[in-house]
Order: sequence, then C-alpha cells, then structure tokens
Amino acid sequence: MFYVDMGNLYNMKVMFMSMKNLALLLFVTLCQNLFAQTFSVSPKEELEKWQGAEYYDYDNRFQSASKTIVPMRLRYSKETEDTVLLLVIDSTLKDNKLYFKRPRKGLSAYEDLYYGAEMPGGEILLKSQFYIYRTQKQENELHIKKKIRLRNSYNFISRLDGISKNKVVLANTYNNSYKGRPYDNIRVSIFNMGTRMTEKSVKVDIGKGILLSHYGFNMIAKSDDYIAVSSPLKGEVYIMNNKLNVIDTVKINYSPILHTEQLLDSILPDKVLLENYGKAYLNLQIMSEYKIYLKPKIDKIAFVGNDLLFIMVHIDEAEYSGKHIDFVYSVKSKKFRNSNGVINGNNDLMSSQQILFNGTSYVTIDDSLGNDGIYHYYYTTSTIEDYNPDDAPVLSREKYPPISSLETIFDTTGIQYSYKDFDYIMFADVGSCSHCRFGSAYGKIMVVHVEENLGALSLSNKNLHKKKYELMFNSPKVFFAEKKILDPSIKINCIYKIDKR
Repeated sequence: MFYVDMGNLYNMKVMFMSMKNLALLLFVTLCQNLFAQTFSVSPKEELEKWQGAEYYDYDNRFQSASKTIVPMRLRYSKETEDTVLLLVIDSTLKDNKLYFKRPRKGLSAYEDLYYGAEMPGGEILLKSQFYIYRTQKQENELHIKKKIRLRNSYNFISRLDGISKNKVVLANTYNNSYKGRPYDNIRVSIFNMGTRMTEKSVKVDIGKGILLSHYGFNMIAKSDDYIAVSSPLKGEVYIMNNKLNVIDTVKINYSPILHTEQLLDSILPDKVLLENYGKAYLNLQIMSEYKIYLKPKIDKIAFVGNDLLFIMVHIDEAEYSGKHIDFVYSVKSKKFRNSNGVINGNNDLMSSQQILFNGTSYVTIDDSLGNDGIYHYYYTTSTIEDYNPDDAPVLSREKYPPISSLETIFDTTGIQYSYKDFDYIMFADVGSCSHCRFGSAYGKIMVVHVEENLGALSLSNKNLHKKKYELMFNSPKVFFAEKKILDPSIKINCIYKIDKR
C-alpha cells in the first residue's frame, strides 16, 4: 500500500496521486516488461466475515482493473439461498462483501448466479444460465437495473474492452456434445446488451481437449484488447482481437503434451464417444483410469495486464512431482520471456480455481472445518515477480548525480557512501509501488526517491517512502533527491546497473 503523511496540503496531493496510481501502476515498468516468472506468496489471511456452519463454493471469480470478485455459492445445503454473496478483494488486499438478492420467479434450480464482469465505469454484471443482470451498487448491495434474456447458455462473460459500456464477450468452454457428434467446440461471441443481439460469433475446434471441460473456465482469457483460447492437448493458444479475428497462434515448447493427445485418441476414439452418448460417466471412468487429468497439457491461461499472457502447463508427474512449467508471452512483440518456460512449484496455481491476475497478483481461497462445526475461509495472494537483473541497462558514470546532493534519513554514514558500494540504482517517484517484490534479486541496490520539491516532504513522509522501498527490496539503501539534479535522459522507475569502471 502507499503511505502518506496527511499533515499538509502538499501531502494530500501526494495521497491523491498515490491512490490514482495504485489502480494504474500495480507494478513498476522497468524500462520494458521483464518477467522472471517466479512467485512470492503472502501469509494466509482469514476471512473472518465468512465463518459459518454452511459450506460455500469459491472456484469461480471475475475481476476489474483493481479487484478480484468471488461469488460465494452455497453448496451441499438443503437451504435455498435467496442472496448471492460476493467476496471482493481489492488491490490493497482488503476484503468486503457485496449482496445480490436473486430473482426467483421463472428461474430453474440450475440458474445459480456465479459468473460476472465489471464494466467500464464500475457497473457490475451478474450472469445466470440464461440471463445477464445489469446492476446498480448502493452501499454494499447490488440492485437490478436491467434483466437481459440470452438465447444460448454460456459459462464465461467478460467486458469487451475498456471503453464500451454495452458490449461483452460470452463463451462456452465446456463439452456440449450431442448425438451424432462426439465433441463440441469452444464458442466465443460478442454480445451487445443495448440491442440484445449477438454481433459476431466464432467456434474454435480444440478436438478432444474439450473433454477436459471441468476446468473449462481456464481455457479462455480476456484482456481489454485480446481474447485467448487454449487447445490443451495440442499445446497451442489462439489469440484473437476484439473483432474475433485470430491474429496469432502461440505454440508451447513442451512436446509431451502431444503424447496426452495421442493417448486420449487411443482410449476414446470417436466410435467410443458416440456409443457412450448419454452415458458420460463411462468416459469419465476411462479418463480416471488412465489419469488423463494428471497428464501433460495446458492447464490454465490468464492475462497479466493487457499484453502479457501467462500459460501454465501441467508436466509429467513422474519427472516433476507436484510442479508445472509457466510461460509468459507478449502478444505485441510475439515473444516468450523464456521460450522453454520456468519450472514452478507453487501449489496454489494447481488448484481448480481460475487464475485471474489483479495487476501482477492473484488470489487463492481455501477453507477448513473446525471442531465446532464452523467453516473458516482463508485467502493468500501470489505475486509474479517482474525482474531480470541481467537485462538491466547500465547507467554511465557521467550521469551520476553527486552523492553530496542526495539526502538520507536515520543514517549517520549517509554521505560517506560511494556508487562503487552498490551494484544497482533505481530513481523512483511516488508512482512506484510496494506490490512489487524484488527480494535479493538486485543485491546491493541504492534507491533514490525523487521529488519536484523535496523541502515540502516531511520527515514522516520520507520515512514511509523508505519503508515502502524496504518492502520491495532486501536491505536497500534509500536516498532522497530533487528531480532537477538528474540528467534528463535518466528514466524514472527504471533499474540500472552501476558502471564501476
């Protein structure tokens, strides 16, 4: 979180800038998008507001630019829930509840509201099997403004982009086979809530990979400019623009995925699928017997921001027990951060919960049942680290500001330092954020906090900025400077190597 001293008008301005930047700059742009693809995991936090004797399902979720919203669905209870409870975890990791009273008239028992989207302007959509509800927030309650009937059933909804308040993307990512056809396609549509018409629809054939549709909501991802659909057994991800035109096919460099496809073809040929029509449990038995769900495949995809696509690949359990390979792909540059991916042992990613990045972090929820019969719910946040020290540019010596022009606080040795005492330097302003975790990756680093008017910054405010940088790095040395002393070519919020020649 950002820390600000509210003791004077200047610092109130700083606070406003900080809160504005919090939603926009959840991670520092370090000259370019650099991802080491490692994760830091926060301590587990209990959601005390959710204690109770009833069990809630929490697998589905949706998000905005700064919130993760989890519909908590009452399960395994004889009670009929009239109110849908929404857990909201914002970018500062604070949680609260929203309430939505379900309309009961004319709805089937299967139309539980647990899909949703947040539109530009903050409007929250909730979707049942055949309806979209446009809501208006009043305090902690959502009230229906409009009820829109859909002609088809969908299990995915997202806003189309960051501008349109009427258009959404709808998709089916589950097996909806029918007699005479062994398996179905993923269907993606652009729907206009204003005209209540589907403007365009496409089908994506992913073969028998559609049979992995328990995890169907992990087969599709949406950012403001792009839609991604994975073909889990082909090792491919298809990238579409907002006109549903395929603009790129991303191929994963992990060939064992193809062995899973061949195995599924051998044990579930079309003849078997057609003969078992109406007896889906037989196919589930076969897939369980051969442990298809544990075989190599693309498990999950998610966008990190607008451009970067995170791809999680389930790898051979015999070779990497409990681990997976993660890839990060830039749609704009059409390049992987690491073409071979990075082996990861983060177990939270392996849960059945959908991955949605809020900035560079995602939320995982779990529960426990106490001896008193009360369920307790918890959440953790995992943050993808956005650093790569090898790629840091070198700051030439002639651009160093004089050490004597820098200030320190609570350090009597301050000005006795020289640039040769450090390996890296970062000039940062109020836009940098403590959500970023670099740990010891940059070794000995000096952070120079830059202000236009350093004299207007109180000691309290300086100390809070110092604490912020200490969260970002392991034992950084924090200095303060006015922007006017810096060479104009120095980029703020960029980490440089120090030239020690």
